[in-house]
Amino acid sequence: MQISAEALHGISGATTLSVLVHIGGYQATALIDTGSTNTFLDNEFVRKAKLPVQKTGTNTSLVAGGGQLISEGHIPDCKFRINKTNFTQDCKLLPLKGYDMVLGANWLTVHSPNYYDWAKTSISITVNGEWCALMDRVVPMRKNIISAKACCKLLNNGAHAFLIRIPPPKEQPDQQQEVPPQVPDTVKDILDQF
Repeated sequence: MQISAEALHGISGATTLSVLVHIGGYQATALIDTGSTNTFLDNEFVRKAKLPVQKTGTNTSLVAGGGQLISEGHIPDCKFRINKTNFTQDCKLLPLKGYDMVLGANWLTVHSPNYYDWAKTSISITVNGEWCALMDRVVPMRKNIISAKACCKLLNNGAHAFLIRIPPPKEQPDQQQEVPPQVPDTVKDILDQF
């Protein structure tokens, strides 16, 4: 078994997209990942959702880029829903950092053929002979403004973010502050706009 570094560390990559999944009465974030051979569930999420686990003994998963993770259980025929479509998949348990679930190559194979639209970051899979389109949940469909409290909750749940604070202009707009040399040129270009 192999798991991609993106799946393990909770980051998106060029060959991944994330979707919201409903499993065991809980909403979860799943990464659809062509770089992972199997479908995995996070140990902590499984405990929180009180999903029934079968102990399997020790199974080793290789992490892309080096390293190994130990799985000591799985959930056979795990039922979950994405949008309005129901799925069933065997899931191995691993300590994942940023996602509750990883839908790997074994899941993609069951739902072949599939079509990945790189421009729209969406994937269309086949379910019972019908096409089912899944959009990446992190690609903004519209402007989303969230509160600081909601932002903190996302960050506490493993979301990744970058923040640039641009202070309000001073009273004397003709005077520019000297930008320290360690600030990258892209930030300097942004600051020059103000």
